Parts: sequence; C-alpha cells; structure tokens
Amino acid sequence: MSICDVFVILLAAQVSWMARFDLALLPPDYMLVTIIGCVGWLLVVSKSSVYKIAERQRLWSGIRKVALSWIYVATSVTFLAFMAKSGHEFSRLWAFGWFAGSLLGLVGVHFIWNLAIQQAERAGHFAARIAVVGNNFQAVSVLIEQVHKLDPSTIIAGVFGIDSALVDERHRPCFDGYTLDHLIHDYHTIMVDSVWLALDWDQVEEIECVRARISVLPCEIHTPILPVVAAFPGRAVGQHIAYRP
Repeated sequence: MSICDVFVILLAAQVSWMARFDLALLPPDYMLVTIIGCVGWLLVVSKSSVYKIAERQRLWSGIRKVALSWIYVATSVTFLAFMAKSGHEFSRLWAFGWFAGSLLGLVGVHFIWNLAIQQAERAGHFAARIAVVGNNFQAVSVLIEQVHKLDPSTIIAGVFGIDSALVDERHRPCFDGYTLDHLIHDYHTIMVDSVWLALDWDQVEEIECVRARISVLPCEIHTPILPVVAAFPGRAVGQHIAYRP
C-alpha cells in the first residue's frame, strides 16, 4: 500500500506540473522536493496506524488519519522551503496543485481500500477461528458465550473434550463428540488461530497436561478468566477461571 501512496504523490506532482507549465517531466529541483514529500509521508505513516487492518475497519477514522497525515507532511515541506529560503524558486500554483492532488488521491485510494477491507471483514475473512477444549459442558458453554460477547465475528471451529466426548446435563454426547486427539491429528484441516481451555482454575495438573499436548500446534493457547455462574458445582458466583497467557 505504501508503494501505491508514493505513486499517487509522484503522479500528483507530475500532473500539477503539466497543468501549470505544459511540460513533460518535472525538473530536478521539483523532483527533489517531491521525493522529500514521499519520504516524509512514509515516515509519518510509519509512526501512525494508517496501514493497520484494525484502523481500516473503521472507515472514517482511517480516512481522517490519512488526510491529517498528508496535511502535516505538506506543512512540513512548506516550512522547510521557507527555512531554506528557497520557496521563491518554486511555483506556488504547482505546490498548491501538488498538495491538493495528493490529498484527494491519497484519500480516494485509502477510501476504496478501506471499503474493500470492510467487505472482506463482513465476509468473515478476518474473523478469528478458535477451538474450545474442556471437560465440562457448562464451562464450555459459558466460555463460548463470553467469547461471542467480546467479538461476535469469532468462529468456533470446534469444541473438543479432553479424553472423551463432552456430554450435556442429560449425559448425551454434544458438540459432535470430538476429542482433543481429533484436534491434534486433524489440525491442518480444522485450522484455528488459537485454542481456548475451559477448565477450572484449580485443575492445575490437567491444564498443564492439556497445554503440553497441544503445544505442538502452531497456534496460541489461552486459559481465559471468565465469570463462572454455574459452570462448576459448588463454586460461588463471581469466582473465575484462571488465566495463563
């Protein structure tokens, strides 16, 4: 994307020159100023979140940052020309056309790109895929509910019992009857970004055992802190599952 931005800035400078002087190419001194503007743009956006996917998912916030970043660069270039006492050597109409054209071009390109990112997000291309591992139906249900509250777009790729298939309150198999062995053996088919453990905080040995078994998988492993209302019999309301990043 940065290459596209640099091209927009260079193109705006060239078009502004042709509109003002009807000549083919920018002279060396104008090209030098344009290159300084490109470098300034890259330095400014490298310190901001303009290129981050999370920022692109917020359409107008991202566009505002693009506009403000270029205005800052244009102001800085103008200030440098003033301090170097070389501003009189450049056409003000060219500079205005370059600044305005670059602003419109950058905003337009990023607007289209951000829309594409949002469309991809709606299609689920950026949704996190997680696997839930546990030995208690209620704990797993609480964990899934809390995960969807945090991020409704999260995809539950599968729920896996530890040594045997999970059963509900009536002791009936649930969640398709998968176990941890299925996750390990079929990981490249299931493909998850992270594994979440729905285990009691005092099940230290079981937590460590499960983490050791799935540590061979190329994904993150979480034992999240979640409010437990009825997930574990005898547990007071408000107590939590332990968290280990």
